[in-house]
Amino acid sequence: MNNPDPKSNSLWTKDFILTSLSNLFLFFSFHLLTPILPVYVVEMGGDKFAAGMVVGIFTVSALVIRPFAGGALDILDQKKVLFFGLIVCALSVISYEWMVFVSFILVVRTVQGIGWGIVTTTYTTMVSDFIVAKRRAEGMGYFGLSINMGMAFGPLIGIWLMVEFGFNYVFLIAAISILLSMILSQFIHYQPKPFKKANSEKVSFIEKRALLPAVMVMMVTLAHGGILSSLTLFGQETGIINVGWFFLASAFSMMVSRPTAGKVADRIGKNFVIVPGALTLVIGLLILSY
Repeated sequence: MNNPDPKSNSLWTKDFILTSLSNLFLFFSFHLLTPILPVYVVEMGGDKFAAGMVVGIFTVSALVIRPFAGGALDILDQKKVLFFGLIVCALSVISYEWMVFVSFILVVRTVQGIGWGIVTTTYTTMVSDFIVAKRRAEGMGYFGLSINMGMAFGPLIGIWLMVEFGFNYVFLIAAISILLSMILSQFIHYQPKPFKKANSEKVSFIEKRALLPAVMVMMVTLAHGGILSSLTLFGQETGIINVGWFFLASAFSMMVSRPTAGKVADRIGKNFVIVPGALTLVIGLLILSY
């Protein structure tokens, strides 16, 4: 792996910036589609359960593939793993234009989830290697801004494109965004992995120390997933033309808080970030329910 010089405090290296930009275009593509796919399913004749499934089935397939993607990154060339995942994502997005049945949409969404799980696992692994250990939380906070920026503008632009030009334009822009992510990824410096002999020791996919953070992230994303899958349809029922403004406001708040949260976690401790963050999330969800 491409480990940073431990004597250097540099965070904004070329590889860190390129990885963040490439990740930005990937998440922009994802958030372009997220609010409009439930509407697409309903207009194709599906019910609200099927509309929710386009989010659920995507998440499940991404979840299942992640441990295998992580294992592949330990033994295979990161560049090849990343390129494969991006190809799967791009082909899946392009395929939405030719869907004639809701069942086909769900199949393609499953395949897209596999590509998504591979790519996001790869980007996170790569960027953690580019950040010096003592600035890791801060660096991951800045890297997270690429996710927030995609979330800020993706839904807003996606819904606008859907209303003004139709679904096919959304799929086209989403595919182009993945293509840009693919192009940028070719300029990232990948160090070849040393050959590894097969290890006879038993390998487990479960790291006990990661269980508590994993459960906490799962609970947060369950709530967030419900909002993603239902908010656009809710907006249509209540007469809100573009609920993308909700995502813009949410992403802006995260962009403001992430850098500070990373520095606090590095210098004082992660609990000083997790507890206030969880409380504000609960308050926000309660306000949204009314």
